[in-house]
Parts: sequence; structure tokens; C-alpha cells
Amino acid sequence: MLARPKRYIQRLLMGCITFSLLLSATSTTLAVTETDAPPCRWDTRSVSYGWGINAYQGTEYRAAYEQSIPDWNNAGTPIQFSYSSAGRVLLEIYYQNDNRSGYAQPYCNGSRTMNYDVFANNRYKSTDANRRRAVTGHELGHANGVGHIGGTVIALLGNNPDPSRYYIPQKPDVDLIKQVYP
Repeated sequence: MLARPKRYIQRLLMGCITFSLLLSATSTTLAVTETDAPPCRWDTRSVSYGWGINAYQGTEYRAAYEQSIPDWNNAGTPIQFSYSSAGRVLLEIYYQNDNRSGYAQPYCNGSRTMNYDVFANNRYKSTDANRRRAVTGHELGHANGVGHIGGTVIALLGNNPDPSRYYIPQKPDVDLIKQVYP
């Protein structure tokens, strides 16, 4: 009579262990969910950037870009940015009443990213340097070739409840880029 409950408990424990292993494997494989993924991806891990005609030396958004580039390069992502006068990522500043802090536009050849234009909107420029850095970091994050992070995950490319506090790439940002470019 004791053999049956003992066998049941062993099977139950094995089932729990198996479920735990599957759950942990799934959570590491699917670290974050990407929404609005761009239609193309980089085929290189080294991406050059250059300055647009409105990104004058000494402007506040240019300074924010200059901080965001090493933020991403030091975050441990597979994509690395380096300067070139003929950069594939154009960093630019614009002024428009479009209710956006900025945007990033990929240019594709099929599934391959050819170039990106990255814009910060001077119309909605914050007086807080960290908030400006959050904007440029967010848009430059898209130039890594990824969309947004879905859900309520606190990240530069996701839900950012306080851009004066979360202005550098967070772990979910890095996880997304590593997931897309293993």
C-alpha cells in the first residue's frame, strides 16, 4: 500500500523538476519580447556613424549623442559604433511639432539594413541632460537594428517611467540586442 503513494510522490517531484527546468530554459531563451521590429537587420557587428548637418558641435543633443554612443558600446551588446565621416548611421537633430522626442528610420535592402537615420527633436528638448541622453540613447538603440521592448519592462527601449533615472541601456535592452544578434 505504501508503494503507490511513494511512486506518486516521486512522479510528482520529477514533474515539478522537469517543469522548472523547462521554465528556466524558456526564460533565458525568450529574455524579452520585441515589438515593431524593423523590416531589416544589420549583417555586420561594426556600424559607423556620422553627423547630420543640424548636429552642430556644442549643441545639447549632440553632447547627448556623444554620451549615448559609449553607453551602447560599453553595454556588452554585439553591435559596436565607431565614427566615420561617411557613417551608415546618421545622427541628426530636427525641430518639428510632431509630438515625438525623436525617431529612427532604417533603410533596407531586402532583409539587410543598409543605413539608419536617427533624429532627436529639439522642439521637445528637456532642460535635464539625463532626459536628453535618454532620448538619444533610445533612438540610437534602434540603430542597433531593433524595435521596442514589449510589456512593462523598465528599459531604454521599453517602458521608461523616469528618463532622468533610466538614461543608459538597461539589462533588457542588452538582452534584446543579444537575442536578435546571437
